[in-house]
Amino acid sequence: MSPRSRRTLPRSPLASRIQLNIHAEGQKSESQYLTHWNRLYRENAIISIATHEHTTPFELVGSAAAQRRQDLRNTKTGSEFDEYWCIFDVDEHPKLSEALDMAQANHIKIALSSPCLELWFLLHFENQTAYIERHPAQRRLEQILKCKKDLTQEALDHLVDNFAIAKRRAQALAFKHEADGSERPWNPYSDVWKLVDIIMNGTLQS
Repeated sequence: MSPRSRRTLPRSPLASRIQLNIHAEGQKSESQYLTHWNRLYRENAIISIATHEHTTPFELVGSAAAQRRQDLRNTKTGSEFDEYWCIFDVDEHPKLSEALDMAQANHIKIALSSPCLELWFLLHFENQTAYIERHPAQRRLEQILKCKKDLTQEALDHLVDNFAIAKRRAQALAFKHEADGSERPWNPYSDVWKLVDIIMNGTLQS
């Protein structure tokens, strides 16, 4: 069964659905992509994407941590969100390691792509095992999807249909880097599939 075939499934009660608060680096692609997944699997998860205000990993994690603290203060039984996520690129951002340390200290989950989100999208259509920089990855993806940051419906459908192979390729990249003893941050690399898996399955990872 392809992911898109699940559009006809009935919705579950609100209380049974995973609720995620997501802070995204980009203004369009991340929001469009994750919202599309959430529409397909709305019986399993509810996502809330924070207003776009920050463009560096350090700022994003700081914002997510601040919201989590505020939510915990305002709700007697704990935050309404099950998890808080940041999705961002390695790119050339300063203070990346500090951002990752802050995320761990504040219980913020990270969906990371190196060098950029376009690498994750590219894995849906072809393998990429060699080091690649941001601009070549973006240009190659534009050739395939025929669009840029503003994803078309056709592009979103292709990404959903090819998710399983992209996940396998991303997992293989992580295994390869681990086996090679590669220095972090790895390139190429993406674990955006972990966030998508939660939205699809309505189950938090251990």
